Amino acid sequence: MANRYRQRIACMLALFLSVAAAAPGGEVWAEAEAVRLKMNGTAIKLEHSPFKDGEHLFIPLRGVFESLKGTKVGWDEATRSATAEMKDKSVAIRIQVTIGSREAEINGNKVELEQPVRLVDGATMVPVRKLNEAIGNRVEWEEETQTIHLIRNGLGRRIANPEAGAQTEGGGAVSVDGKAGSKPGAAVGSEGVVTAAAAAADRYLQEAGFNGTALVARKGELLLERGYGQERPGKSNGPDTRFRLMSLTKGMTATAILRLEEQGLLNTSDSIQTYVPGLPQGDKITIRHLLSHTSGLPREYPRTPDATLEQTLDAIRKSEPLFEPGKKFSYSNAGYVVLAAVIEKVTGKSYGDYVRSTLFAPLGMERSGQSSPAYDAEHLAAGYWLEGGKLKPETYHVSQPGAGDLYSTVRDLYVWDRALYTERLLKPESVGRLFAPNLGGYGYGWYVKEPQTAYHTGSGSGFSTMFYRKLDEELVVILLSNVTEADVKGMTQKILTLLPQS
Repeated sequence: MANRYRQRIACMLALFLSVAAAAPGGEVWAEAEAVRLKMNGTAIKLEHSPFKDGEHLFIPLRGVFESLKGTKVGWDEATRSATAEMKDKSVAIRIQVTIGSREAEINGNKVELEQPVRLVDGATMVPVRKLNEAIGNRVEWEEETQTIHLIRNGLGRRIANPEAGAQTEGGGAVSVDGKAGSKPGAAVGSEGVVTAAAAAADRYLQEAGFNGTALVARKGELLLERGYGQERPGKSNGPDTRFRLMSLTKGMTATAILRLEEQGLLNTSDSIQTYVPGLPQGDKITIRHLLSHTSGLPREYPRTPDATLEQTLDAIRKSEPLFEPGKKFSYSNAGYVVLAAVIEKVTGKSYGDYVRSTLFAPLGMERSGQSSPAYDAEHLAAGYWLEGGKLKPETYHVSQPGAGDLYSTVRDLYVWDRALYTERLLKPESVGRLFAPNLGGYGYGWYVKEPQTAYHTGSGSGFSTMFYRKLDEELVVILLSNVTEADVKGMTQKILTLLPQS
């Protein structure tokens, strides 16, 4: 690959030096340099290399468009014109360019280009920026790697001929039976989006040996969506890989409770005694106390395999209260298990069925649901722990509904994130309550770090998760790892320093 690339550069340099005097209109072309091209982070195979001539970037029209599914490229020798036709969803796009002209015609409309179109070694080379921006692609130049990035939602799905090895370029740095920080593994999915702006974050995750999937977006625009390392032996992590969410589950539980309140089926000021009798201080504990971890219930409950929700509630009933409800903040997994019981009492459905049918399904979150050992073994990423830089299979993490038993993907969580900016899940007033800090800086299912910033982490045997939201910027960072005690919080903080300011 490296030798072939060097040969391409040498050929291109020789070619441009030989044809410089014959440039259209008598202009002198600067010495050109061959560069790389990526579409939504995926390198594509091209017979003629893109190049940089001074400050201007050129790409081969035929090569680029023939790399996309459902496109057709033509050439008219009489007019020395090239055409490219493609369909983008329901919209048909037809482009025509003429050698020596600084104008392109797109669906009959004239678009001025930054440089004349050139014919080089039989290839129609077009200046990249204005043409692509006119059809909805974003163009970014990455100086460090000499790479042109064409970016557009869904563009990656159209790629028909990725460059050999492109799909395994720059992925995760941990593999089963391999060492952390060793040769990168697979970056899964042709639409794994790595923009020039987020390339530093991508490199950081590789170097940090992150094993999982990452998504970064701002204002509805994907910056990074990529898998790193092993989902399970022989299969790499990708944007559709399902992970145990652990305590990110609490945000979904809190949303379900507030939704039921909007429907008039409960009130967060209600005593928990109404729904789950027999808890210590149950007549003083409100649903609001449970949501905000101020109930005085213990942090944990017995994590017994095969224990039912009711059996776990019986164990919580026997616990000693830590303090008077509402007086202190003390994180309580037990409290969120009780909230799941409230949901089941009010709706008449199991917690998993209610969340899946009422919250996930209407949003199209088809790869999200409730975890169980049998389901997880077949459909979810395998959980690991690190020993001496090697991944070892982890034991199954026992959890109960409400506190840490849901699973999802980065893509589904991004759908959840966007829905919270609308009324598809909750009314704005209820969303505001999710992110309003109470004692300990905790809202309902979310830590509120500072105004307009909320996050939650999750951890347990085999999985480490982070969901970070900067509300005023509509910025989201989601890290889902299938490794115990992965430093997802520290990684998120580092990623935030690498992203450009809005």
